[in-house]
Amino acid sequence: MNYEKLDIKISQDHYANYDTKYVAELTHTGLNEHRVLVDRNSAILENKILTLAERWNQKWRVLCDKIEKENLIRNLEEIANNKNLDATRFLENTTNILNNTLEVDDTIDWDLLKDKREFVKESPQKKKLPTKPQKKIVKSKDKKELPKITDKKYKIKLSLIEKIFKKKGERKKTSIKDKFEIDLKETKTFNKKIDEENKKNTDEEAKTYQKRLNEWNKSVEILNTEYNEECQRFENEKTKFYNEKERANKLVDEFKNKYFELDSQSIEQYCDLVLSNSIYPSSFPQSYEIEYSETNKSIIIDYRLPAPDDLPKIKEVKFIKSKKEIKEITLSQSQINKLFDSSLYQICLRTIHELFEADTVNALDIITFNGFVKFINKSNGKEENSCIISLQVSKEEFLNIDLARVEPKECFKGLKGVGSSKLHGLSPIKPIIMMDRNDSRIAESYSVVDDINDSVNLAMMDWEDFENLVRELFAKEFTNEGSEVHVTQASRDGGVDAIAFDPDPIRGGKIVIQAKRYTNVVGVAAVRDLYGTVVNEGAIKGILVTTSEYGPDSYSFAKDKPLTLLNGNNLLHMLMKHGTKAKIDIKEAKKYFKENT
Repeated sequence: MNYEKLDIKISQDHYANYDTKYVAELTHTGLNEHRVLVDRNSAILENKILTLAERWNQKWRVLCDKIEKENLIRNLEEIANNKNLDATRFLENTTNILNNTLEVDDTIDWDLLKDKREFVKESPQKKKLPTKPQKKIVKSKDKKELPKITDKKYKIKLSLIEKIFKKKGERKKTSIKDKFEIDLKETKTFNKKIDEENKKNTDEEAKTYQKRLNEWNKSVEILNTEYNEECQRFENEKTKFYNEKERANKLVDEFKNKYFELDSQSIEQYCDLVLSNSIYPSSFPQSYEIEYSETNKSIIIDYRLPAPDDLPKIKEVKFIKSKKEIKEITLSQSQINKLFDSSLYQICLRTIHELFEADTVNALDIITFNGFVKFINKSNGKEENSCIISLQVSKEEFLNIDLARVEPKECFKGLKGVGSSKLHGLSPIKPIIMMDRNDSRIAESYSVVDDINDSVNLAMMDWEDFENLVRELFAKEFTNEGSEVHVTQASRDGGVDAIAFDPDPIRGGKIVIQAKRYTNVVGVAAVRDLYGTVVNEGAIKGILVTTSEYGPDSYSFAKDKPLTLLNGNNLLHMLMKHGTKAKIDIKEAKKYFKENT
């Protein structure tokens, strides 16, 4: 039987040969219980152990169940408290939409727009070089000393008789000399062999050392080459980072200068920044479209307002301890309707307040706010996007209002705002002023697609025909979504070949399209120009279409920017999607243009 937190130790105590006792020591760490059981009969002791262990185990299970229930209650209480905090915060933020912005300075801080980042990547570290091989000293084998005639072995000592009989001494001397010459010859032969062996060992070691040295030099050269390449990559990446940072900050300076010069597109972009800095509950769509007129220093805002389902419905979250459940207390329908109406009036007043307050160059005299709501019409089940609130007000009139003390609906009505008395009814109205979709650069377009077939090489088309083809193709893409696409006047548009207007407040705005009938790879300069055009136009996106390809620098620059690059294959795919086949043959086009220029 398995018991949690239970430790049992059994031993025997011998008091005498005839008196043996069995001892069991039981400890339960969970209950902090400790007992010692003793018995002369081991079977009885085992029953005592099982009985006590079972009693402790039941007590432990009861305690665990109690702790588990307490933990569950605490967890549910914590969940309920967190949900209640979120619900309360959501409700407070929605109720105080207008007041939340009054203590905020809505003026754009130009310095905050600049890229202040530093290149934080660490420079490459040189790898530790392998140990250079050491030249091994070869121990030479010892040579024999050459025998000397003066050695004891060869020293001639003549006896008295030998001295008398010289001839006999001469004979002995001759035999010793012969022996000496033999030993000398053998010694020289031995030493020559030793010299040859020593030289051979030295040469082999020299070759081995040179081989190891060559391998070491090669590995050092490889490590140094890799290190130099890493350093070069590091420097290139660092240079690229700071060049892009400098370009981005330069664009901010240019934007700032144009804004202070009252450039229309820069004013629109500035107003867009002001509204994008405004913090609303995350469920609010907060999308808009802006149009500025320098003629009368007025701005029109088509603003996407939250739908009824985007607003809070929970008033409070409670934990019912007796039922161990979380209960959500919702707002009544009348409270929801009142909150919805109040929120929309507050958004309208807040938007106008933020733009007027941030207008440091006095570019705005009049603001027109058109509020649109996207919702499902319950009578027909279709999605609709209706303008339900519209207000036009001058700066002078609006700045005379103390927004901290007004009632939003009464303030809106006092400014002659247009809207149903019950905004939650979502009754559509006609905006006071509609946004002008016209662009002075728009030229009359003509159809090209009908003349295209699989024998037409798009890379050889007339450039004006190609621009109209792109315009027509994107018109097919956007028409189903309610957008308008226009081709612009040839070569007079600052890099804009077509313009798409998307009226949807979610996506909202202008899309600039450039068409490049190229036979060479499109360089990064063309992509940079497109991005500059997007910024200058105040567009939400830029699309570059070409018959050729883009280099890696182009894709790298376009990354994380509102740019789309479509190559020849993408263009052919789009044409096929809309039932038109064509081809792109770069070689044929190059040959054609070479022969006709």
